[in-house]
Amino acid sequence: MQAACIAVQEATPTIIAFWNLPSRPTTPFVRNLANGQPATIVCIGTPSRDVVVNTVSFWSAQGVGAFDADPGWENDKAGDHGCSGIVRGNVFLIFNETMRDIVNTNPSVQRTVPELQQLVAFHEVLHLFGLVDHSNPNNLADGPIMTSDWHTSPNLNGYTTLNEHQIRKIQNRDYPRYP
Repeated sequence: MQAACIAVQEATPTIIAFWNLPSRPTTPFVRNLANGQPATIVCIGTPSRDVVVNTVSFWSAQGVGAFDADPGWENDKAGDHGCSGIVRGNVFLIFNETMRDIVNTNPSVQRTVPELQQLVAFHEVLHLFGLVDHSNPNNLADGPIMTSDWHTSPNLNGYTTLNEHQIRKIQNRDYPRYP
């Protein structure tokens, strides 16, 4: 097995020039970005990508800080579910307003909004490498970060590190993509 190192970097003007990448337009504001249409995520996010290249030696994934997901999944009122992140293609979104609502309305949540933003981004990126949510009983080895109990867990032991199984899954991907 070969060792792997992943460096996460913003596509700064220097990096864009070095890799001869196209510049990006601004992503338009859309309140309910997913809005029942998972393809909308890719349609809105893809045009604003800094990097559109994915090869074995150069990986890119786009993360978008968004407002809310679908109506009914934004945790705005009683009965709403709180969708804090989603991924399609190689674009992932984290829903900042939804996370704020989750923190402010659910007393069992043990995280701050900035902590949730980091955890949700980590969770969604891992989907790009084939890790799945624990709702699938055949994939419990994908680690605690792939559960949803990190919202309420009193500590994050094991949630922010990768186990050998997770590292192997990442190494077995040519590049990040979902599914």
